[in-house]
Amino acid sequence: MASNCKVIRAEIEETVGGAWLSRGTEAHLAACANCLSFYEEREALRRLVGNLERVEAPGDFEFRLRARMAAAKETK
Repeated sequence: MASNCKVIRAEIEETVGGAWLSRGTEAHLAACANCLSFYEEREALRRLVGNLERVEAPGDFEFRLRARMAAAKETK
């Protein structure tokens, strides 16, 4: 992967909430099938995750998590 592709993919990863990509990145995507595929996969993943329902943790979640962490420390 070219150095420029790494920069483009980093911009794609950092783009949040439908923000626009830079003109340079858009031009690169028009010419680079691999980066375009990467962009499309990330957008599909964002849509999928965005459509998930919110899940509430049980009221004692923090207590149980801390107990498991303490137990794990003791077994080391």
